[in-house]
Amino acid sequence: MLINQAFAQGTDTAAVMTTDAAKVVAAAPDSSDVLLWNVAFVAVMVLMFYLLLIRPQQSRYRDHANMLKGLKRGDKIVLQSGMIATIHDIQDGKEEAVVDLYEGVRARIMRSAIAGKYEDIAGK
Repeated sequence: MLINQAFAQGTDTAAVMTTDAAKVVAAAPDSSDVLLWNVAFVAVMVLMFYLLLIRPQQSRYRDHANMLKGLKRGDKIVLQSGMIATIHDIQDGKEEAVVDLYEGVRARIMRSAIAGKYEDIAGK
């Protein structure tokens, strides 16, 4: 009820103002509800961060590690630099591999320098 309406009806304006203030105070959430909503919001944000960023990156890392373990002599690969090479010698448990960059040109590289198999990257 507005104060002007209270004057028109002849009611006490102080009673109207305390009634309206009581309604506003009754509608305000208490501190435990606010804390619960804030904690729930943070939990949802952490879950979304995990599902959208961390989990896909772990999956890509796992797939790349499995691809590196499965490489064998003769596989055509693409290096991180973009060069295309063929594996000449690769041994399990070692971080190095020997690749043929061109006819008669061999280089020792780290396994981590291998971006992927040529067929997978080039789509052939």
